Amino acid sequence: MRISNSIALIVFLIGFLTSFSQDSDKLKQKERELKNKISNTKALIKTARNSQQLTIAELGIINHQIAYREELEANLNYQMRKLDEHLNSRKKQILSLENNLKELKDEYAKMLQYAYKNRNTEYQLIYIFSAESYTEAYHRMQYIKQYKDYRK
Repeated sequence: MRISNSIALIVFLIGFLTSFSQDSDKLKQKERELKNKISNTKALIKTARNSQQLTIAELGIINHQIAYREELEANLNYQMRKLDEHLNSRKKQILSLENNLKELKDEYAKMLQYAYKNRNTEYQLIYIFSAESYTEAYHRMQYIKQYKDYRK
């Protein structure tokens, strides 16, 4: 069940990131276009001032420039909201993965405790018989006995 949830989460994130990058590319393209239009209006204002037609033409151009700047601001705000959503999504993902890691660590610790408590007595005999001398074997038997008494 955990594996299927993990797979579903990965598939969702891949789809989200793909759509996010496409939206981001479109927004950046729109931003470049708006900045280009603003530059053009600045050039038109300069031209209008040079040709002594400062009144209505300049006012119209300035109004266009204001509209473009407002549109640019809206575009940037939208990009910021998308980045915030992406950041919050990542934070939730990190929190989920941290919780999953904690569960796995707890499960691993329980498995180690179970394996330790249910280990085979043959290992103790192998430990004793692998001694190089009778004295060492005797000390190993004493150690195992003391350890068993301590565990009880």
